[in-house]
Amino acid sequence: MEYYTYILETVGKNNKKLFYTGYSNNMEKRIKEHRKGTGAKFCKGKNSITLKCYEIYPKRVEAMRRETEIKSFTRKQKRILIKEFEEKVNKNYKLLEMVKNINCVNF
Repeated sequence: MEYYTYILETVGKNNKKLFYTGYSNNMEKRIKEHRKGTGAKFCKGKNSITLKCYEIYPKRVEAMRRETEIKSFTRKQKRILIKEFEEKVNKNYKLLEMVKNINCVNF
């Protein structure tokens, strides 16, 4: 089983962006719960909840430790983590597109 540590972004009062960090063994289900207001109290009543980044761990205890570590980060550190995740995703997307294009070429 895989476990996920994730960061969500939501908008608070005065349109201030807020981060929520959690962990789950079913990230999709957990995010749906957050969006319905049945997840963490922090997300209850928030209009917009967006997944910003996640990490995968083989053991629950590892995901829990990472959640605790990320929760101690400053906003700046969380933004850096999110930016690094986005860059990795973009790089992998470009590689997938390249492979897709190569596989579509007739020889």
